[in-house]
Amino acid sequence: MMKIWKLSHGYNDIPKELSDWLDEHNYLSLHESTKKSQGQHFINQVDIGDIVSLSRSGDLKALVKVTSDILPIENAPFTEGWVFRQYEIIHELPSLKPYHGDKKGWTPNYNGTFFKVPKGEWQEFEEWILKKYYDCSLKDLGVTQIDSKNSSQFQWVEKCRATQAFDNFLKKKAVNFTVLDDAIRVISQSNLNFDFYHVDHVESALRFGNRQLDSTRGKVAGQFEVYKGRLIVWFPERYGREEGVAIELTDDLESNEAQLNAELVSNEAFFKENDLAGNKHLPRDYNNGDPTNSDLATHMTTTPTNLIYYGPPGTGKTFTLQKILKEQYTENSTSEELGVWLNNKLSDLSWFEIITLILLDADNDLSVSDIVNHEYFIKKLALNGRTANIRQTAWAALQTHAIQDSNTVKYAKRIEPLIFDKNTDSKWTIVDKEHELIVGFREQLNELKAGPPVEEEIKRFEFVTFHQSYGYEEFIEGLRPVTNDDGYISYVVKPGILKRLCKRAEADPSHQYALVIDEINRGNISKIFGELISLIEIDKRAGEEHSLTVTLPYSNLPFSVPSNLDIIGTMNTADRSLTHIDIALRRRFEFIELRTDYSLLKDNVDGINLRKLLFTINKRIELLLDREHIIGHALLMKVSNLADLKQVFITNIMPLLEEYFFEDWDKIKQVFNGNGFVSELKDAHTTWLGDSDEYAAKSYFVDSKAFDEIENYTAVSQGIDDKNFVELFSEQEQN
Repeated sequence: MMKIWKLSHGYNDIPKELSDWLDEHNYLSLHESTKKSQGQHFINQVDIGDIVSLSRSGDLKALVKVTSDILPIENAPFTEGWVFRQYEIIHELPSLKPYHGDKKGWTPNYNGTFFKVPKGEWQEFEEWILKKYYDCSLKDLGVTQIDSKNSSQFQWVEKCRATQAFDNFLKKKAVNFTVLDDAIRVISQSNLNFDFYHVDHVESALRFGNRQLDSTRGKVAGQFEVYKGRLIVWFPERYGREEGVAIELTDDLESNEAQLNAELVSNEAFFKENDLAGNKHLPRDYNNGDPTNSDLATHMTTTPTNLIYYGPPGTGKTFTLQKILKEQYTENSTSEELGVWLNNKLSDLSWFEIITLILLDADNDLSVSDIVNHEYFIKKLALNGRTANIRQTAWAALQTHAIQDSNTVKYAKRIEPLIFDKNTDSKWTIVDKEHELIVGFREQLNELKAGPPVEEEIKRFEFVTFHQSYGYEEFIEGLRPVTNDDGYISYVVKPGILKRLCKRAEADPSHQYALVIDEINRGNISKIFGELISLIEIDKRAGEEHSLTVTLPYSNLPFSVPSNLDIIGTMNTADRSLTHIDIALRRRFEFIELRTDYSLLKDNVDGINLRKLLFTINKRIELLLDREHIIGHALLMKVSNLADLKQVFITNIMPLLEEYFFEDWDKIKQVFNGNGFVSELKDAHTTWLGDSDEYAAKSYFVDSKAFDEIENYTAVSQGIDDKNFVELFSEQEQN
C-alpha cells in the first residue's frame, strides 16, 4: 500500500552545492542517525512507489515517487552515514514556493526532516498541498477512495459473517468491502466448490478449502489476511506445495479476478488430488445459524477453568495436580501437529536467528521482501503479535549483523555475530556458510524440515511456583539483559511463562492447556498479574462474550488469554489463611478444599491405628489453634513399622508443631495427651538460676526415647470414647 512522506532539509543541513548534486542525480538522502528515528524510518519503512513531498527550509520544491531501495553510492560528496534512494519527478515547481497554511508534522513549516502523512490526513494533504501548489489530486497519484464499510450491501461478505473474529477482521482499515466481496465471489464460483469457514484468529478470520460439517478442523486451501497493511489472499505451502502464494487485492477488481482465477485454474488438479475441494458450505452452516458463536467456542468440549486447590500441608494438593496433568494435559507416544510444533520451535528464536534460517533455507540471495514473506518470518510475526514495522524489523536485524567491511551497508551499530552482507541489487546473503556457527543453524534447519518427531510424552502445561520476589516480568513479559561476544549488554523484551503458554494454546485451539501455579498465595498478586487480572476471567477470554484485549507495556503488543487455557493453583492454608487472599484473585477462581483423608492410612502398624492417632491429633490442633493447621495424611502414608513412625514424628510432625504453637510446649503436650513425647526438664530452674527468678519459664525437651514405645502412641487417644470417632469411620470407611 502506497505511503506519503515529507522530506525537508534546511540550508544548515545540506548546503546548496550538495542539494544541487542530489537534484542532478534524482537522489533522496537522509542521515541514518537523524533524531527521533527519522533516519531509520527512511531506511526501513519507505517502499518503492511511495510519494515524497520535497521541501527546502519551509518552501515547497517538488512531488516525487520513490523508485529504489537504499542505494550504495560510491564517491558521494557526503560524510559517512548518509543514505540514498532514487526518485522520479511527478510534479516540479519552477522555483521554491513558500508554504502558507496550517501546521502538521508533514507540512513544510513544521520543524522536522522526515515525516509520514497519516492515512487519516490524506484528504487534508490533498487540499493543503496537492491541489493548492501542484494542481493535482490523490486520484492523479493513483489513490482511490475506500468504500463505506456498510456490509449489508455486500452479499458475499454477508454470507460469510458468523463469528466475532470475522467482524473484527472487517473493521481493519485495509479491508475494502467491495474488493473483499468480489474476491469471495470469484473463489466461491470456481469449479472447486470450496467450503468457507472461520477460525478464531483475526489474522486469518476467513478460510476456504474442505471442511466437513461434523468436523472441528478443515483442510485449508487458502485464507484472507491483512498483511503489512494490505488485504491479501494467501495460498500456503502445504500438502507438498513448495512455495506459498500471496495475491494482493487492489481496487482493480478485474486484475484481482484474473490473478485469483489463474491461481485456481492452474492448481485445480493439485487442490483436487489433495482433497481440498469442498461442498460449498458457508460459515453459518457450521454454527447452526447462530452468528454469535465462534468456531472455537462452538467446538471446544470444555470451558476454561480457573481453580485453586487449598488445604493444610500434606493433604494431597500436589498429588491431585499431578494426576490431573497426566490424565488431561499429557499425551503419550504421538507427535505434535506440524503448525503447533513449528510455533514452539520458532517462539524463542531471535529475529537474527529467524533470518539466518531463512537465508539458509533459500540457499540463494534474498531481498527484504523475500525474507518477510517466508513462512518462518510470518509465523514469528504472528507469535509476537506484530502487525506493523515488518520490513523495519528485518532491516534492523540484517544491518545490525552485517559484516564490518561491507561496501553496501553503512550502519554504525553492529552486534556480533557479523555474518550478513548485501549486494548491489539489495539482496542479502550469508557471507561464510561454512562457519561453525552456521553449521549449528543448518542442523536446526534440518530439524525444522524433518517435522515433529514421535514423542514419548507431549506435555501441554507449564508449572511455576510463586514467591515473594516473583513479579510481572517473569510471569507476563519483561526486559532481560543480553550480552554479545564483545561483552556489551543490551536489553530485549522476553515473554514470561503465561505469555509463552498463551501463544502455544492460541496456535493449538483443539487441545486444552494448563498453567499450574504452586503456592499461589505466597506471591504478590497485583504485582504479578498487573493489568491482566481481568483477562483471566472466563467471560473475558478471547472468543468469549465479553472478551478483553490489553496492550502490554513493554512490547506494546495486544494480548488476550485464550479460552483453551486452564489456570490451576494450589495454596497451603497453614502458610497464609484463605481470608487474606487478594479479593480480586478470589472472585476469579473456584476453590476446592482438600482435607486429611484418613482412609488412606493403615489402621494397624505394630498395633497402632494411624487413622485414629492422626484424627485425634488434628482435633486437638483445631481446638487449640485452628482448622487450617491440621496435619495431612501424606506424612504418614509410607509408614509401615514403628521405626518409620518414629522418624516421621521426630523429623516432620514435631518441628511442624513447634512452629505452629511458637514453642508453647504446654499446648504441644496437650496435643499428645501428655504421653511423654514432650517432658519438662526437672530442676532446670534450680540448677541454672538458683532461686533468683521464681517467674522464669519452664524448660522442656523432646524425649526421643519416648517415640520407641508403642503405648505412647496409643496414649494419644486414651480415654476418648469410641463414639467420638464415628465421624472418622462413617466418612472414611464408606469410601
